[in-house]
Amino acid sequence: RYTPDGKQFVTSGDDDRIRWWDAATGRRLGQVRHLAEPVLLSATATEATVLLYDGTLWQARPDGSARKLL
Repeated sequence: RYTPDGKQFVTSGDDDRIRWWDAATGRRLGQVRHLAEPVLLSATATEATVLLYDGTLWQARPDGSARKLL
């Protein structure tokens, strides 16, 4: 997903990582490891909200921090 300003995008893959990227250069800006495969990912430049298959909702940040919301 692209951030609302279009300057970054966020990806999630089979390697259990959520990554923030610079859309212009393709350079990785940060990442955080998640615990399960996400169902839904919503992102901004400063955080991603991730719904996991087990029903938990997490907020993750490019600096690698994450907190459980539900």
